[in-house]
Amino acid sequence: MEIVVSWGRKISAADRKANLESISEAAANADIVVVSIHAHRRGKWLAQFAHQAIDRGANVIFVTGPHQVRGVELYRGRPIFYSMGDFAFELEYILRLPAEIYESVGLPADASIEEFRSRIGPLTELLRPAFEGFVSHITVADGNLARIQLLPIDLQFDGGADRRGRPKLASAELGERIVAAVAAKSKKLGAWIHYGRSSNGGEVVLEA
Repeated sequence: MEIVVSWGRKISAADRKANLESISEAAANADIVVVSIHAHRRGKWLAQFAHQAIDRGANVIFVTGPHQVRGVELYRGRPIFYSMGDFAFELEYILRLPAEIYESVGLPADASIEEFRSRIGPLTELLRPAFEGFVSHITVADGNLARIQLLPIDLQFDGGADRRGRPKLASAELGERIVAAVAAKSKKLGAWIHYGRSSNGGEVVLEA
């Protein structure tokens, strides 16, 4: 039997409605509402949904899925993190991958992880961005966002199989590079991020 996997690129209207209603309910019962969206691909739909979520009462939006850092947007003074990258990425210990990953290298959806590793060969420099990310420290005062700090992390791409994928604080050189990459992408979204050498971190400039 042949298994055919198709991947849609549109949000289900019913799913959108149900999620937005859940966000409205959360906003009516909580001081701070954090929304997480898992999306590997980015399109207009993602920003539209994130904006709608904030309109419904969300205070912070986190997008997970992309294995790289992306920009930060401020919408109505509230942050949308389009990707912080990975916090942990231990490829050596993964037993199964999503079907589209296998298909991207010409393998069937039910292939084994060993077949995948054999097909891609050793890790290359192209994968290094997947081992660089950041975490965010958000300060709330009187129910309002008062400060957003970005702390760059290093997932030890060069650390060998026993350490690769485990997060540690980034060095000053790597930290500045990660924050610069996020700042450049955020600028295109209308947000500004400054790098602090003493803290080896970034700070999002909040709207007045």
